[in-house]
Amino acid sequence: MRNSVHPLTALAFILFSFLVALSGIVAAQLTLLAGVGVAGLIISERKKFWKRIFFYVIPLDCLLLIANRLLRVPPAEGFGYAIRFTLLVAPLLLAVLSTPPGRISLALRTAHIPTRVHYLFLLSLEMVTVLRDQVDRVRVSQQLRGLHLGGNPLRRWVSLFPMLMPVLLFAISQGLERSMAVEFKGVDRIGPKTYLRRLPLSGRDMAHIGLLSLLSLTIIVAWGASR
Repeated sequence: MRNSVHPLTALAFILFSFLVALSGIVAAQLTLLAGVGVAGLIISERKKFWKRIFFYVIPLDCLLLIANRLLRVPPAEGFGYAIRFTLLVAPLLLAVLSTPPGRISLALRTAHIPTRVHYLFLLSLEMVTVLRDQVDRVRVSQQLRGLHLGGNPLRRWVSLFPMLMPVLLFAISQGLERSMAVEFKGVDRIGPKTYLRRLPLSGRDMAHIGLLSLLSLTIIVAWGASR
């Protein structure tokens, strides 16, 4: 999952991870979890990745385990839900942190994805990045106002609530502005679109995507056979 990996390969990896997470095949889930951990150690944004894993994903996993325990769910099944949640979130974090949105846009053009789907996916991905930066700005501004954001994980979670309203209002305004931008760009207009750049697939990229597609098909067959 380095920056040199083609974005379509990253998307194929995300889809494969989702299939493994939903399949419930424990051996495949544990193997993929180890692979995600290794990928998180070699990407350039590994510090940000592990920071989000330790401060967001793992606490949510713990809350999920506690909720399952209160609902008297068997411990093995509760751990299975936590692993599924991790495999749904961690690969997406890898893709967002290791692949710039511009490269994903070029890759979608290369794959001849319909323009409307292309822009909706790209805008959604860009909104994640924009909201992440906005959360950092709101955090700094709240700290300047005297809000203490440090301490144990519970205190960190409580301190997030004063930042929710500014981020929510910003997300609404950004959504309206970007929807207007899509209309002004003529995304819905019928006809060929002209692009200055494209991101072609190399033989290695096609091999990676083919392997991930084969593994995804294997997971689907194994999942269906187990049911």
